[in-house]
Amino acid sequence: MFVGKQTGIFGAVWPCVRLGFARRLRGATWMQVWSVDLLCAIGFTMGLLIGGLSFPGEPERAEEAKIGILAGSFLSTLAGWAMLRLAPCAPSLQDEEERQNAEIAGDGDVMGLEER
Repeated sequence: MFVGKQTGIFGAVWPCVRLGFARRLRGATWMQVWSVDLLCAIGFTMGLLIGGLSFPGEPERAEEAKIGILAGSFLSTLAGWAMLRLAPCAPSLQDEEERQNAEIAGDGDVMGLEER
């Protein structure tokens, strides 16, 4: 779950951005996108359901699956938090914030930034 979720999510996001179907958030680096992918692996509800259904006659194996799923979620939480804390901001972030602040000061909102 720890490796699969981040591989699947990043493996879908990266080509979509590169092919022009989507774009990264303004000011977000690829490392920050990957950090959010790690945080997406926190979800464990379906993993617990499938783990419980996979071993109907073996309760000890179902318990082992639960421990593994919860451990993977915990590891994803720690890794995602650490990466977001350590990920450098994009160099253009300060410029983008200045543009947004100027737009807000001008007319009270950021509508119109995309049109420039």
